Amino acid sequence: MRDMKVLHTIRDVPSNREGLCALSSNNDNSYLAYPGSSITGEVQVFDTLNLVRTNFYFEIEFFVFIETRYYD
Repeated sequence: MRDMKVLHTIRDVPSNREGLCALSSNNDNSYLAYPGSSITGEVQVFDTLNLVRTNFYFEIEFFVFIETRYYD
């Protein structure tokens, strides 16, 4: 781990106190989704293989939360 270095820094990210993000990866592509605004429901998508922000734009109007419980 001594030779690890920063490859890219995503700038201009709004406040994200909860650390909300999602990483989707497979053999062909890998995307990181994170909040695009701290006011409206916007999501930015970053291409982690090419280290560029994508042209994808999503605007979220509402969320549906489904509770999942695990029992032993």
